[in-house]
Amino acid sequence: TNLDESEKNENFGFSCLHYSVSEASGSLRITILNKKGVASSVHVTTIDDAAIAGDDYEKVDKTIHFK
Repeated sequence: TNLDESEKNENFGFSCLHYSVSEASGSLRITILNKKGVASSVHVTTIDDAAIAGDDYEKVDKTIHFK
């Protein structure tokens, strides 16, 4: 609800919109949905907020390719 319609991606989305994880869990799995089910790519990156890359989590900055 925080994104303007022009910022939403018609090809990709997430199976869950809110995530919470404790430091003790060690990892978090986020599912990216390929809404149209066609070969394509999407770039994903993490953004610091309450957690800081390098201190609290491993930064992600890569392109994911769907076949």
